[in-house]
Amino acid sequence: LAVYRSICTGQIRQVQFALHLAASCGDPVMCRLIALNIANPNEANNGWTALSYAAFHGQIKAAQTLLISGCSPDLSGPNAHPYRIAMLKHDEEMAAVFFPYWNKSPITGQLEQPPQKYI
Repeated sequence: LAVYRSICTGQIRQVQFALHLAASCGDPVMCRLIALNIANPNEANNGWTALSYAAFHGQIKAAQTLLISGCSPDLSGPNAHPYRIAMLKHDEEMAAVFFPYWNKSPITGQLEQPPQKYI
């Protein structure tokens, strides 16, 4: 209820990375509401966007909602691209969502932890 109230009053714009939290939790309705009511839904936290968090936590419905809400996987840092995260986590369903956005370079390295733990 507090989140909905902050969206309605415009206070959500003052909560840094609120969309990252919603994506981590996997709430597609909250993701849509927040994405449409903040200045930059592609804001990154050390390269990690809301899409990166959705991919890391396996929240496919949140990821799909973020994509249709205008979020771009290409604005994530190179180590936090949602396709790379999904592939390193062996999440084929999530990887299929982001494959069209991948630059087709080889996936190397290890999966890093997100800079902030929301859940």
